Amino acid sequence: MSKSWMGLGSLLILFVFAFGACGSGAAIVDGSSLPDGSQESMAPVDGPDEGGVDGDANDDQQAPDMPMDVAENSDLNLEDVLDATIETTDARDVSEHDVTDVTQIADVVDGDSNPDAPMPPDAVVDAAPEAVDPPWSPRNLEGLVLWLDASQGATADKDHRLDLWRDLSRNDNHARQAVNDLKPRLLPASIAGHASVSFRPGPTLLVVPDSNSLRWGTGDYAAWAVVRCTTQEGLEAVFYKVTATEPWPGPQLWMSGPRGDLYSSAGAQTFRSPAGGFNDNLAHLVGVQRAGGVLTMRADGIEVGRLAAPDTTDVSAPTQNLYFGSHFLTQGFRFQGEIGEFVAVKGALSERERANLEQYLMQRYEIPPSAPP
Repeated sequence: MSKSWMGLGSLLILFVFAFGACGSGAAIVDGSSLPDGSQESMAPVDGPDEGGVDGDANDDQQAPDMPMDVAENSDLNLEDVLDATIETTDARDVSEHDVTDVTQIADVVDGDSNPDAPMPPDAVVDAAPEAVDPPWSPRNLEGLVLWLDASQGATADKDHRLDLWRDLSRNDNHARQAVNDLKPRLLPASIAGHASVSFRPGPTLLVVPDSNSLRWGTGDYAAWAVVRCTTQEGLEAVFYKVTATEPWPGPQLWMSGPRGDLYSSAGAQTFRSPAGGFNDNLAHLVGVQRAGGVLTMRADGIEVGRLAAPDTTDVSAPTQNLYFGSHFLTQGFRFQGEIGEFVAVKGALSERERANLEQYLMQRYEIPPSAPP
């Protein structure tokens, strides 16, 4: 009997000891003082923060060694307490392992969680894209003073009569016509699917007011126009900016019928292109260029005429405007055609720049290169 009582007493003592340990743990979790009146700080335990579930826990509070429901339930026996402690420890070990793995995965997927985390050996890192040069355009020309493109910057009324053709060179050399009866028409898709300004049947006229940037002086200059026309007789004005008196020096280009050849002048000297046929109602790139005192005419990427003598005539034509389509006083010399694009350069133009410009315009408007004359 005494041995039985002694065994039972030992069991009770062990139970009381375990219950007291649980009670102490609960007091620490609740923030109560220990029996001796001191406060004890818990060592941090790695693993998920249980306070993040309900949002009520203090972020500074350390996680307990065992769940709250085990510590506060006094009806549990010693075996329940020990089982719960073992299960909690196992769960915490698994949780720590799982969180570590998830964090590593997040570092790889997001790239933001931990930039210093090592990358897995099979991770794929995208290489930086190579720099791509922007497409070439007339704005690349250093001496660009006027760029008109009917596909951009042109506005018209409901009857397609052109109100304004904006200069894309940033020099504000815009083309205008205030008189309704003289306004050319804007065709939305005419030359190789691109818009153009039609001066047919006329009289029609566009005016670009005089400016310092359009006064070419005695130096180099160049001007090109993408045209499509059906010139049949006489001279027709593609573009010109000339003085008001003879011999009318200034940048100018005329279409001549019935051969469909090009005509230009440096003032007292005039010249025509030996080849004709530019009045076939197909797209052509025509222009004039003065380089080093040599004045030439060009068509579809090649030279088609040259002034015999060197030319250093002053072609500024101050106070005079730049005109397209017809004579500004008589409305004669009516151009029976369209202009899709116009580019003018003041100053020297390298062969490479000229080649780039002609290639850009000819490819855009599907103009085949001409055979040498």
